[in-house]
Amino acid sequence: EQGDGLPRSYPNALYWYTKASSKSPQAAYMLGRYYEQGLGTSRDTVQAYSWYRRAVEAGSAKAAYRLGELETKGSTPSAKGRDWYQKAADLGDARAWYLLGVLYEKGRGVEQNITQALDYYHKAAAEKQVDAMYNLASLYYAGTQIPKNLPQALHWYAKAAHAGDPQAQYNLGLLYYHGEGVKANKITAFGYWLKAARHSHAKAQAALDKLCKESPWACR
Repeated sequence: EQGDGLPRSYPNALYWYTKASSKSPQAAYMLGRYYEQGLGTSRDTVQAYSWYRRAVEAGSAKAAYRLGELETKGSTPSAKGRDWYQKAADLGDARAWYLLGVLYEKGRGVEQNITQALDYYHKAAAEKQVDAMYNLASLYYAGTQIPKNLPQALHWYAKAAHAGDPQAQYNLGLLYYHGEGVKANKITAFGYWLKAARHSHAKAQAALDKLCKESPWACR
């Protein structure tokens, strides 16, 4: 498959994935990808679905998540899509926990339930799913669907920021700049905005310009 030390050959990779599939959920999942994408064989949606289902039966969370993606229509999954995402979540897929959190937060294809959304976000965040960390921070900061909780907002923005999320870095900089839930600290704000700006975050770049003009000492 990788062409590492020998010529790349998808047909040969397909052959060996097939040989391994009876004992390897990952091999069964890869067969689903091969048939879905037409790698080493003709595209065959029926075969792809069949291999993904076999992989799920063998415990593959990735295969369940992919089936959920295939069953999703637009921004809202079908009933089958939700079921597959739920299966992926039950098998421990952090992306599925996050996505289910979004569905319950927004009421997309399910009855809106913020308590359920928070539960899924916390599970995903515990597995270092950055989008879940950011959504938790935003919910605790906004205080519209749940009581406002600045310490929790700071905690989760910091987690997402340290994981490299530029929007979380920008928001955390704002909290330190204005002293919301924490003692105001322009030097710390500068540090977070600089990190976000390095990701081409336009608002962070503008905030840096403003900060360095009003308080040049904070930007040294």
